[in-house]
Amino acid sequence: MKFRIKPKPWQRLLHDSYASLPAPLKPPLDFVSIEEIKGSCAPQLLQKAGRSLLTHDLESAFHGQLVQSEQSWPERFLYTFSDVRLCGDQARIFFDGASTIGPGTYVWAEKASKVRRPLPGAQGRPCGHVFHLTGEDHNNRAHFLFEYMPRLYSSRKIRSGEARLLVAPGHSKWQASYLDLLNIQPDLLLEGSPGTLRAAQVEFVPLLGGEHQYPHIGDIGMFRAMLQEIHENIRSKGRLDDASPSQGTSLLWISRRDAPMRRVANEDELIAVAQSFYDTVRVVCLSEVSLREQIRLVHQFDCIVGAHGQGLHLTALTRGKQVLILDQGKQTREQSWGAAFRNVAELAGNRALCLHNGTRNAGLAHDWVYPKEKFTSDLRKLAQLAQTSLGTS
Repeated sequence: MKFRIKPKPWQRLLHDSYASLPAPLKPPLDFVSIEEIKGSCAPQLLQKAGRSLLTHDLESAFHGQLVQSEQSWPERFLYTFSDVRLCGDQARIFFDGASTIGPGTYVWAEKASKVRRPLPGAQGRPCGHVFHLTGEDHNNRAHFLFEYMPRLYSSRKIRSGEARLLVAPGHSKWQASYLDLLNIQPDLLLEGSPGTLRAAQVEFVPLLGGEHQYPHIGDIGMFRAMLQEIHENIRSKGRLDDASPSQGTSLLWISRRDAPMRRVANEDELIAVAQSFYDTVRVVCLSEVSLREQIRLVHQFDCIVGAHGQGLHLTALTRGKQVLILDQGKQTREQSWGAAFRNVAELAGNRALCLHNGTRNAGLAHDWVYPKEKFTSDLRKLAQLAQTSLGTS
C-alpha cells in the first residue's frame, strides 16, 4: 500500500497532542444543543419530519415472503453562525472558549477523546464565509455520497451563493469529482485544516437522518430527486461513451482484494461460480480505475456484485440493474450498512438483494468466507426466479 503523509502534519500533531492531554490539563468541553445557540439569522427549514415504508421486491421474491423496512427522518434546518472557530479535519464548530455543538447532529465524532479543539490562544487562520461539508468519515465515498452531498443538495435553494464549500484537508480532488455530478464547480471547494480556522460566517446543516435512520440520507423523496439529477447529469455530460448495456447476462464483480480488511478470502472461488451462470464476468478493483470509468462500468453490466464495503455506493449512480450484496451473518439487519446499500440501490432504480454467508460475523478487521456451495445455490435460485418472471411476463 502506498504510504501518504496527511496534509499539514505539524498542525495535526499539535492538535492531536493537545486533545490527548489528561482532562485536568484542559478546560472541559461545554456541549450546547444546536437549538439553544443563537445564530446570525433564524434557522431556515430544509426538511420536514416524515417516514416512508420501503418494499424490497427482489428480497421478497427470493425469500418467498414480503420484506419491507421503514425509514424515518427528523425536521432539519440550515443554521448560520458568525465568527466561529473550526477545528480539525471534521471542522468542529467552537464558539466562546470550549463551547461547541452537542450530540444529535451526527456530523462529528462525539467521544471527548476524539474531539479536536483549538489550542489555547489560537485564533485560527481566516477562511471567510463557508458552507460546512466535512465531518466524521469524510474520507469514505459512501458516507460522502449518501450523507454529505444531501446536506448540500437540500439547502441549495436557500444557502448563500457567496459561501465556499469547506471540505476535509487532502480530499478535495476526489470529492470534486463527486460534486461535479451535481454541476458544482471545483473552484468552489476550500480545503480545511487539521488545525484551527476562523470563519467569518459558517452555514451548517446536520446530517439529514436521525437516530432511526442509517445512513442519514434524510427525506427519501429528496434523496431520490438528488440521484435522479445525478443520473441526468451523467447522461448529459457524455460520461457513458461506449457504455451500452449488455445484450446478454453480464456481471460486474466489485472486488475488495485491494482493501486493507474485510476481504472475501475465497473470492476467486466465487468468481468461478459466477462464470458458470453469466455469459460475461468482469472483476474490477476500484482503486485501479477513475470515477468516470467506474460509472461507465456500472452502466454497462446487467448485474453488479460486491462484498459489503464502500465500493457498493456506485450502485446509486446507475439504474435498472440487479445488485447482489455479499454479507456476513444470517439475515439483513435494519440500520446496518448491508440494508443501507440495498435501500440506496433500490432508491436509484435498481433491484437489490443481500446474500448472507450463513455464519457468524468474523468482525470488522477480519477477512471472511462465503461458502461456495451456498453461493452456487443462491445464484441457481436467482436464475430460477428470472425464468419464472420471464414465463409470467
